[in-house]
Amino acid sequence: MRTTRLFHDTPLSADSVMTLDGASAHYIGRVLRARVGDTLELFDGSGQVFEASITALSRREVSLTIGQSRPGLRPSQCRVTLWQALSRNEKMDWVMQKTVELGVSALQPVLTEYSVAAPKDERLDKRMAHWQSIIHGAAQQCGRAELPTLAQPASLATASLAGTESLNLFAHPDAAVTLTQALRDTPSDSITL
Repeated sequence: MRTTRLFHDTPLSADSVMTLDGASAHYIGRVLRARVGDTLELFDGSGQVFEASITALSRREVSLTIGQSRPGLRPSQCRVTLWQALSRNEKMDWVMQKTVELGVSALQPVLTEYSVAAPKDERLDKRMAHWQSIIHGAAQQCGRAELPTLAQPASLATASLAGTESLNLFAHPDAAVTLTQALRDTPSDSITL
Protein backbone atom coordinates (compact mmCIF):
# COMPACT_ATOMS: atom_id res chain seq x y z
CA MET A 1 0.00 0.00 0.00
CA ARG A 2 1.24 3.47 -0.92
CA THR A 3 2.15 5.78 1.96
CA THR A 4 0.43 9.15 1.92
CA ARG A 5 2.89 12.02 2.36
CA LEU A 6 1.89 15.55 3.32
CA PHE A 7 3.89 18.74 3.60
CA HIS A 8 3.16 20.86 6.67
CA ASP A 9 4.43 24.44 6.59
CA THR A 10 5.22 24.78 10.29
CA PRO A 11 7.93 22.86 12.19
CA LEU A 12 6.86 19.43 13.40
CA SER A 13 7.92 17.70 16.60
CA ALA A 14 7.83 14.08 17.67
CA ASP A 15 5.32 12.84 20.24
CA SER A 16 2.86 15.68 19.72
CA VAL A 17 -0.74 16.10 18.65
CA MET A 18 -1.90 18.41 15.89
CA THR A 19 -5.09 19.33 14.09
CA LEU A 20 -5.31 19.97 10.36
CA ASP A 21 -8.10 21.94 8.76
CA GLY A 22 -8.84 23.49 5.37
CA ALA A 23 -7.35 21.92 2.25
CA SER A 24 -5.27 19.33 4.14
CA ALA A 25 -8.28 18.07 6.10
CA HIS A 26 -10.36 17.96 2.92
CA TYR A 27 -7.64 16.02 1.12
CA ILE A 28 -7.25 13.45 3.91
CA GLY A 29 -10.94 13.02 4.67
CA ARG A 30 -12.68 13.47 1.35
CA VAL A 31 -10.12 12.73 -1.36
CA LEU A 32 -8.19 9.90 0.32
CA ARG A 33 -11.21 8.75 2.36
CA ALA A 34 -8.91 8.02 5.26
CA ARG A 35 -10.22 6.56 8.50
CA VAL A 36 -9.27 6.83 12.15
CA GLY A 37 -6.19 4.66 12.71
CA ASP A 38 -4.75 5.19 9.23
CA THR A 39 -1.12 6.34 9.11
CA LEU A 40 0.67 8.86 6.94
CA GLU A 41 3.98 10.67 6.69
CA LEU A 42 4.43 14.36 7.39
CA PHE A 43 7.43 16.50 6.50
CA ASP A 44 8.18 20.17 7.07
CA GLY A 45 11.14 20.68 4.74
CA SER A 46 13.73 20.21 7.50
CA GLY A 47 14.97 16.87 6.18
CA GLN A 48 13.04 14.81 8.75
CA VAL A 49 9.97 12.65 8.08
CA PHE A 50 7.40 12.08 10.83
CA GLU A 51 5.04 9.13 11.11
CA ALA A 52 1.53 10.22 12.07
CA SER A 53 -1.72 8.41 12.77
CA ILE A 54 -5.24 9.77 12.47
CA THR A 55 -6.94 9.92 15.88
CA ALA A 56 -10.09 11.87 14.97
CA LEU A 57 -11.77 12.81 11.72
CA SER A 58 -14.64 15.20 10.97
CA ARG A 59 -15.83 17.12 7.93
CA ARG A 60 -13.60 20.08 8.71
CA GLU A 61 -10.75 18.79 10.86
CA VAL A 62 -8.34 15.89 11.15
CA SER A 63 -6.50 15.20 14.41
CA LEU A 64 -3.13 13.48 14.20
CA THR A 65 -0.75 11.98 16.70
CA ILE A 66 2.79 12.51 15.50
CA GLY A 67 5.26 9.74 16.24
CA GLN A 68 9.02 9.62 15.98
CA SER A 69 10.99 11.26 13.23
CA ARG A 70 13.52 9.68 10.92
CA PRO A 71 15.84 11.16 8.33
CA GLY A 72 14.26 11.54 4.90
CA LEU A 73 15.94 10.74 1.61
CA ARG A 74 19.48 12.01 1.67
CA PRO A 75 19.90 14.98 -0.68
CA SER A 76 22.49 14.89 -3.43
CA GLN A 77 26.04 15.78 -2.47
CA CYS A 78 26.14 18.10 -5.47
CA ARG A 79 24.11 21.29 -4.97
CA VAL A 80 22.38 22.21 -8.24
CA THR A 81 20.84 25.64 -8.79
CA LEU A 82 18.65 26.08 -11.86
CA TRP A 83 18.30 29.47 -13.52
CA GLN A 84 15.11 29.20 -15.53
CA ALA A 85 13.98 31.94 -17.90
CA LEU A 86 10.38 32.89 -17.18
CA SER A 87 8.05 31.09 -19.53
CA ARG A 88 4.31 30.74 -19.93
CA ASN A 89 2.44 29.48 -16.88
CA GLU A 90 2.07 25.77 -17.69
CA LYS A 91 5.63 25.43 -18.98
CA MET A 92 7.12 27.16 -15.94
CA ASP A 93 4.99 25.00 -13.63
CA TRP A 94 6.16 21.84 -15.42
CA VAL A 95 9.85 22.83 -15.23
CA MET A 96 9.57 23.56 -11.52
CA GLN A 97 7.78 20.29 -10.81
CA LYS A 98 10.20 18.10 -12.74
CA THR A 99 13.39 19.77 -11.50
CA VAL A 100 12.24 19.42 -7.88
CA GLU A 101 11.56 15.74 -8.55
CA LEU A 102 15.07 15.45 -10.05
CA GLY A 103 16.66 16.97 -6.95
CA VAL A 104 17.62 20.60 -7.60
CA SER A 105 18.61 22.54 -4.49
CA ALA A 106 17.51 26.00 -5.62
CA LEU A 107 15.36 27.57 -8.34
CA GLN A 108 16.05 31.04 -9.72
CA PRO A 109 13.46 32.44 -12.16
CA VAL A 110 15.34 34.69 -14.59
CA LEU A 111 14.13 37.61 -16.67
CA THR A 112 15.70 37.53 -20.12
CA GLU A 113 15.29 39.63 -23.25
CA TYR A 114 12.87 37.14 -24.80
CA SER A 115 11.16 35.73 -21.71
CA VAL A 116 7.57 36.52 -20.88
CA ALA A 117 7.05 39.71 -18.95
CA ALA A 118 7.56 39.37 -15.24
CA PRO A 119 4.43 39.67 -13.12
CA LYS A 120 4.34 42.73 -10.89
CA ASP A 121 3.42 43.29 -7.24
CA GLU A 122 0.29 41.35 -6.22
CA ARG A 123 0.41 39.15 -9.31
CA LEU A 124 4.05 38.29 -8.57
CA ASP A 125 3.10 37.34 -5.00
CA LYS A 126 0.40 35.02 -6.38
CA ARG A 127 2.83 33.43 -8.85
CA MET A 128 5.44 32.89 -6.11
CA ALA A 129 2.80 31.28 -3.86
CA HIS A 130 1.66 29.11 -6.78
CA TRP A 131 5.23 28.02 -7.57
CA GLN A 132 5.84 27.28 -3.89
CA SER A 133 2.76 25.02 -3.83
CA ILE A 134 4.11 23.20 -6.91
CA ILE A 135 7.42 22.70 -5.08
CA HIS A 136 5.58 21.27 -2.05
CA GLY A 137 3.50 18.93 -4.21
CA ALA A 138 6.51 17.71 -6.19
CA ALA A 139 8.46 17.06 -2.97
CA GLN A 140 5.47 15.11 -1.60
CA GLN A 141 5.29 13.08 -4.79
CA CYS A 142 8.95 12.12 -5.10
CA GLY A 143 9.77 11.49 -1.45
CA ARG A 144 12.03 14.46 -0.75
CA ALA A 145 12.17 15.66 2.84
CA GLU A 146 13.99 18.92 2.10
CA LEU A 147 12.59 21.67 -0.06
CA PRO A 148 14.59 23.60 -2.64
CA THR A 149 14.72 27.35 -2.21
CA LEU A 150 12.79 29.57 -4.61
CA ALA A 151 14.26 33.00 -5.30
CA GLN A 152 12.42 36.07 -6.52
CA PRO A 153 12.64 36.55 -10.31
CA ALA A 154 15.75 38.53 -11.21
CA SER A 155 17.53 39.75 -14.32
CA LEU A 156 20.21 37.52 -15.81
CA ALA A 157 22.92 39.96 -14.67
CA THR A 158 21.64 39.94 -11.08
CA ALA A 159 21.25 36.16 -11.01
CA SER A 160 24.73 35.61 -12.43
CA LEU A 161 26.30 37.69 -9.65
CA ALA A 162 24.70 35.41 -7.04
CA GLY A 163 26.24 32.18 -8.37
CA THR A 164 29.94 33.06 -8.37
CA GLU A 165 31.09 30.30 -5.94
CA SER A 166 29.77 27.44 -8.07
CA LEU A 167 30.51 25.97 -11.47
CA ASN A 168 28.34 28.03 -13.84
CA LEU A 169 27.11 26.23 -16.96
CA PHE A 170 24.95 27.74 -19.69
CA ALA A 171 23.06 25.49 -22.09
CA HIS A 172 23.73 26.48 -25.67
CA PRO A 173 22.69 24.54 -28.79
CA ASP A 174 26.06 25.16 -30.49
CA ALA A 175 28.27 24.41 -27.48
CA ALA A 176 31.54 22.68 -28.23
CA VAL A 177 31.54 20.86 -24.88
CA THR A 178 28.79 18.53 -23.67
CA LEU A 179 27.43 18.67 -20.13
CA THR A 180 29.12 15.36 -19.34
CA GLN A 181 32.49 16.68 -20.56
CA ALA A 182 32.13 19.93 -18.61
CA LEU A 183 31.34 18.08 -15.38
CA ARG A 184 34.18 15.58 -15.91
CA ASP A 185 36.73 18.32 -16.70
CA THR A 186 35.70 20.58 -13.79
CA PRO A 187 34.23 18.53 -10.94
CA SER A 188 32.34 20.64 -8.43
CA ASP A 189 30.03 20.14 -5.47
CA SER A 190 27.99 23.18 -6.50
CA ILE A 191 26.66 23.75 -10.02
CA THR A 192 24.52 26.51 -11.49
CA LEU A 193 22.73 25.60 -14.70
